[in-house]
Amino acid sequence: MAQIALTAIGQAAGTALLPGGIGAFGFSVSGAAIGSALGGFVGARIDGALLGNTVEGPRLESIRVMESREGAGIPNIYGRMRVGGQVIWAARLRETRTTERVGGGKGGPRVANFTYSASFAVAICEGVINRIDRVWANGQIIALSDLPHRLYRGTEDQGPDPLIEAIEGAACAPAYQGTAYLVFEDLPLEPFGNRLPQLSFEVQREVPPLDDLIEAGAAPLSARVKGVNIIPASGEFVYGTEPVRQHCFPNISRPENTHAATERTDMMISLDQLESDLPLVKDVAL
Repeated sequence: MAQIALTAIGQAAGTALLPGGIGAFGFSVSGAAIGSALGGFVGARIDGALLGNTVEGPRLESIRVMESREGAGIPNIYGRMRVGGQVIWAARLRETRTTERVGGGKGGPRVANFTYSASFAVAICEGVINRIDRVWANGQIIALSDLPHRLYRGTEDQGPDPLIEAIEGAACAPAYQGTAYLVFEDLPLEPFGNRLPQLSFEVQREVPPLDDLIEAGAAPLSARVKGVNIIPASGEFVYGTEPVRQHCFPNISRPENTHAATERTDMMISLDQLESDLPLVKDVAL
């Protein structure tokens, strides 16, 4: 502000004090130009002293929510299915301000940059789930283990999330019992274009016993299967326990047996899923 004001004052003063300007070696400079330059210089110094010579970067006024509809249905799934998420709770956007000098030297201007993170809960489906195998954010597979999250599997006795309880109060924090959901705490938004990403989940839920095939009250499949024969698959490295990549061209390669979001092989991930779904299995035949 001082720079703008003193530039105008200096221009007026230069015009009054040096109406004919200053000339030398065949060149002349008007008094208005001299006054505005001096006034702008002094004003910039004053602004730098008062305001810290800081330029602010772009900031967000609000956050765009992925999807949150009143009265939206909650999926009830069995087996393995990919479902979209519904935002059921969200906290205020958190803004972090960092300042750095640009242009080199101690006299360079300082630029204030802003980064954002959000805490929110996403409902997945109804009932108790076994696990979440894959997660897509804006259509791209991401590793859920790399994100700050807590998974509630949808049991009837699950308690409220501590973050929701801390913000909303113990008496106002729902536990969403019977609903499987994820809570993300301070999720950085910069990788997703400074908005909540569109999330979808590949969910695995145990199939209940079919009353028309077995007697009522029979144990579920996970309590009955004790041996598994893995169907032979095509591929030289499909049963490998170490990652293998095919080098197609210089500096270009593609995975042969690692197609998940992590660097673990498909075989090791499959065995972990087998152990989770059928914990009584002792014999695995290839």
